[in-house]
Amino acid sequence: MKKICYYSCIILTIICLLYAIINNNKLNAINNSQNIKQETIVTDHLLSLSLVEEFDGYKILQSEYPSIAIQDIIDGLEVADISFMYLFEADRISVSAVYRRYIYILEQYRLEQIKTGTIEDKEDFNNILKDIKIIKNWLESRYHDKNYEPYKYEELKGAIFDDLNIKFEQ
Repeated sequence: MKKICYYSCIILTIICLLYAIINNNKLNAINNSQNIKQETIVTDHLLSLSLVEEFDGYKILQSEYPSIAIQDIIDGLEVADISFMYLFEADRISVSAVYRRYIYILEQYRLEQIKTGTIEDKEDFNNILKDIKIIKNWLESRYHDKNYEPYKYEELKGAIFDDLNIKFEQ
C-alpha cells in the first residue's frame, strides 16, 4: 500500500511539473507576441513619419508642388496618429489631440497655399515642421534604445514639450 501511495505521489508530481512547464511556455509565447506587437507599432509609427521626406518649410514652399508636399505631411501625421493611439495606451486622447492640432493647422496652410499660391506666415509653418521633427527624433531615439514599453504622455511632455514651438495646455 505504501508503494502505491509513493508511486502515485511521484506520478502526480511529474504531472504537475509538466503542467507548469506547458503553462510557462504559453505565457512566454504570449509575452513574446506582445513585444513583437509593440515593436511593430513603434516601427509603423516611425515609418509613417518617415513618409515626410522634408522638414524644412522653406524648401517645401520653394518646391514645384508645395501643396502635395504638405498633404504628404498630413497623411503621415494621420497614420502616425492612429498608431500613436496604441503607443501611448493610457493617454491616447491627449496625444491624439496634439497630432490633430498639427493636422488642422497644416490643413489650413495647405488650403491657403492652394488659394493664394503662397503661405503668409512662413515662420509658423516652418516651426510646425520643426515640432514634428522633434517628436520624430524623440521617438527614434527611444526606438533605437530597444525600449518597447508603452510610453507615457507625461514622459513625452517632460522630454520635449518645452522645445516645441506650438504650446499645448499642460
